[in-house]
Amino acid sequence: MAEADRKAARILEDAKKAAEQEREKTLEEARTQIAGLVMAATAKVLSESGEAGQSLQLYDQYLAKAGVTDESNRN
Repeated sequence: MAEADRKAARILEDAKKAAEQEREKTLEEARTQIAGLVMAATAKVLSESGEAGQSLQLYDQYLAKAGVTDESNRN
């Protein structure tokens, strides 16, 4: 009986670890998607702004602080 209890506990622990890993993966994917949406929205707002130079500088500063690179290859 003790053997069955140990196996059940191990299975339960493995399931908890797998669930936590899946949760972390899902959260990371959500963060990535949110960052992409923020970047796209910011770029759109900045492109429609009359103060493009200053706005682009603020955009670049935000990206630097967030640790994200701008891959739109704008010049």
